[in-house]
Amino acid sequence: MSANPASPQTAGTAVTFTANGTCSSTGEYKFWMLPPGGPWTVVRDWSMNNTFNWTTSGLAGGTYQIEVWARTTGSTDTYQAYVDTVFQLNSGPPTLSASPTSTGPGGTVLVNFSGSTSANDWVGLFRTSDGARLDMKFRSACTGTASGTCSFNMPAAAGTYEFRLYSNGTWVLMATSNTVTVVVPAATLSASPTTVGPGGTETVAFAGSSSATDWVGLFRVSDGARLDMKFRSACSGTSSGTCSFTMPVAAGDYVFRLYANGTWTVLATSNTVAVQASTASLTASPTTNSRGGTETVSFTGSGSASDWIGLFRVSDGSRLDMKFLSACTGSSSVVASGSCMFTMPASAGTYEFRLYANGTWNLLATSNTVTVP
Repeated sequence: MSANPASPQTAGTAVTFTANGTCSSTGEYKFWMLPPGGPWTVVRDWSMNNTFNWTTSGLAGGTYQIEVWARTTGSTDTYQAYVDTVFQLNSGPPTLSASPTSTGPGGTVLVNFSGSTSANDWVGLFRTSDGARLDMKFRSACTGTASGTCSFNMPAAAGTYEFRLYSNGTWVLMATSNTVTVVVPAATLSASPTTVGPGGTETVAFAGSSSATDWVGLFRVSDGARLDMKFRSACSGTSSGTCSFTMPVAAGDYVFRLYANGTWTVLATSNTVAVQASTASLTASPTTNSRGGTETVSFTGSGSASDWIGLFRVSDGSRLDMKFLSACTGSSSVVASGSCMFTMPASAGTYEFRLYANGTWNLLATSNTVTVP
C-alpha cells in the first residue's frame, strides 16, 4: 500500500492510499484506520476501488495506522490478505475565523476553529478598543473537536470586535480571528398623523434604538418645553417600534425627539405635528329637566373615540356621571359629532356637561347649564 503524498504531512493535506494486489482475478478492498489513542474504525468498506481518499483537515497530530484488507470479489472470507502502514500527521497551527465580518446589533456570528487540542480550550469575544472580554465559550460547548464552530451573539454597541482561542482553560493564546464590525443603523423618528385635533392620539415610530432606556419626548416647538416622555421599554418593539402619545389640547406645532439611554443625547427628531384649534362644542337639552329626567347632550368637533363627557354639579364641581363617546356612538372609530343620553340627578340644583380629550382631563368644551328644580 502506498500513500500520496508520502508521510509525514501537515493536518489539512489530502492523502490518497492505494492498495496493490497480486490476485489472479478481480479483488475488493476494505480500509481501516487506527488514530492516536484508538480505536480501529472502518473508513472505507468493501469496494472494487483500491484507493482511499483521506481528508485530514481538523485532525489532531500524531501517528495514524492504516490497514487494508483484500479478498477476491464475491468471496465470503473475512479477508484473504492485509497490509498495514503508518502515517505521521503533524498538527498545523491553530486557526480562528469569524463570519460575517460585519453585522447589526445582536447579530449572530459563527466562529470556526481548527487545531484545538483540548475540550477545555475556549473562545472569547473581545472589544478591540480596550481588550475587554464580553463573552466566552469552552470548546465543549461548541460543535466539533479538533475543529468546529462556535456561535456568538454580538453586542448591541457599535464597534470593532475579535475572537481569540485560548488553550485548556488558561490565558495561553493559540489564535486570533479577523475583526467583526457591529454597525448600528442611524436612528429615525416619525410621527403620524401630521395634523391632529386637541388631545388626539399620535403614533411615533422609531428605528435604530440600541437601549431599552432610550426615550422619546414630546416638545412644543415655540419654546422647546417638554410636555411628555416615554422610555422605549414602555413602547412596543426593541430596536424599532412605536410609542403612542396623547397630544396637548392647545393649538400649535409640536415635535418628538429620541434620546439615548436615559441621557439628553439626541438620536433623532421627528417631523412636526400640528394640533388644530379646538372646534368642539357641547349642548345640553332641555335646559330645565325633572329629577331623574333624560338629558340629550350633543357634541361636535370630537377627535377621538376616547373623548368623554362628564356630568358635573356646578356648585362644587363634583363629577356625578361620565360616558366615553364610543359608548354613545357605538363605534370605536372617531365620530366627530353625535349625542349622548344622560339621566339627571334626583337632587335639585344646577348642572353642566364637559367634554374632555382622549381619556384625559384636557378640557375641550363646556355645555350650557341645566336646572333641575
